[in-house]
Amino acid sequence: MSQARLIVGLIIILLGVNILFDLSLVKILFSLFVIWLGVRVLTGNQGKWSVETKTRMHEDVLKRVILFSKFDTRLLSQDFKKAELVIIFGASDVDLSEVKTKQPSVDLDCVAIFGALKMRVPKSWSVKSDGVGMIGAFTNQAKPPVKKAVEANLKGVAIFGGVNIVN
Repeated sequence: MSQARLIVGLIIILLGVNILFDLSLVKILFSLFVIWLGVRVLTGNQGKWSVETKTRMHEDVLKRVILFSKFDTRLLSQDFKKAELVIIFGASDVDLSEVKTKQPSVDLDCVAIFGALKMRVPKSWSVKSDGVGMIGAFTNQAKPPVKKAVEANLKGVAIFGGVNIVN
């Protein structure tokens, strides 16, 4: 099950519980967020918590959780494999336009909750978008390439936020 589907499903379930038991949805979401944050601290962090700005990186796999901060980066990887980004109450500008890859396809998993993500991909990439915007926008503005080299599979969700991919 994808992370985006899990988050959307949990929010829908919480809305149903809220209606059924007349509970405060804000209290439930805040409580779950604090519990999630505590679990992340106790179990260690798979991705990196980001407070970085305008960096240049050479990572082949980009995994970030951007929480109440901004993350701007340009990747210069020579064998890029995938990106997994979660933006909560933050903003991110990720430039992949100079990356190279040996893979025939690349996965880009993006979740924006009360946040914004703008991602630039190389002009030779064909972008296949499978995302949903819930009171937000999930847009693919990448122009189809003249000569397709790599297929980028963009998946995710934008809830009260936005995900935009361009080339």
